[in-house]
Formats: sequence, C-alpha cells, structure tokens
Amino acid sequence: MSVKAQPELSALDALLDKLDRTAEALGQKSGRAKGPLFSSATRKHERHRFRCDCAVRFYQPHSNLLTTIPARTRNLSKGGLSLLARRVFQLGEPLEAELLEAGQAPSYLAGDVRFCRYAGLGYYEIGVRMRHAGATPAFSHDPAAARRSLVWLDREKNTD
Repeated sequence: MSVKAQPELSALDALLDKLDRTAEALGQKSGRAKGPLFSSATRKHERHRFRCDCAVRFYQPHSNLLTTIPARTRNLSKGGLSLLARRVFQLGEPLEAELLEAGQAPSYLAGDVRFCRYAGLGYYEIGVRMRHAGATPAFSHDPAAARRSLVWLDREKNTD
C-alpha cells in the first residue's frame, strides 16, 4: 500500500523543529545536553535528527490484518526511532515504519512503542524501541507468520 506525502508538511516540519528546540532548551537548562539533541550523557544512545516520510503499519486489534498510516520521522538512534503520526499508540504495541526517502529503495524499521504523547497539530510523538532494521519488512510481508515467529510481536509475552 502506498502512502502519499502529507500536504501539511511545512507545518509538520515546523512542529518537529519546535520539539527539537524544546528538547535542546530543556537539556541545556538541566546542564545535560551536549549537542543538537539529547546526547549519550542523558540517553542510552545519542539521538540524531532524521526527517523522512514513512508509512507506519500496525496490527488491527485481535487480528493479523494491518493498517497503514502516513507519518514523519523525528530522530533516530542506535536503539530506537521517534516519529509523528495522527494516532495514539499503546505501550508495547508493535509497529513497522517503511521509510520513503526520495530516490532510494525502501528501508524498514520495526519495534515496540515505548511512549506516545501529544505533540500538537493533531499529531502524537511515538517513541519506538528498535527490534528490526533492514531492507526487508519485519512483519508486513506476512503478518500471520511473523506473529508466530517473532516473540516481541506478542505484547502479553513481551515483558522486557
């Protein structure tokens, strides 16, 4: 399924920039920030600004069917991804982001939601703990088979 670029991209990028400025200011106020985003002094892994349209896929409740929505990434680290989307996600909910960079083959990042908070303009910031990154999907290619083989997709068994 193809997801079109979001028409309000300039407003969304302005919101992303505002979130970055706020994070930087809070880090500087506490004396913990070293760089443009929170550094490894305050986080397990340093965050790097990363803006990219993406298609986010997630399981429909009690089914192996997937829903796809448009989103935009905010930042990326060795351990995770932050993105903005117009949907509330539950802690532990698995999602897969297909990165839609112009002129490049798709890349896939997948993991489980670590936080979800309102960011503004109808968007929620979603923090995802990375469980898969690569040129192939983690679960959207065969959602039922992935549920059987990837333990982290089962939220009730996934307690770490």
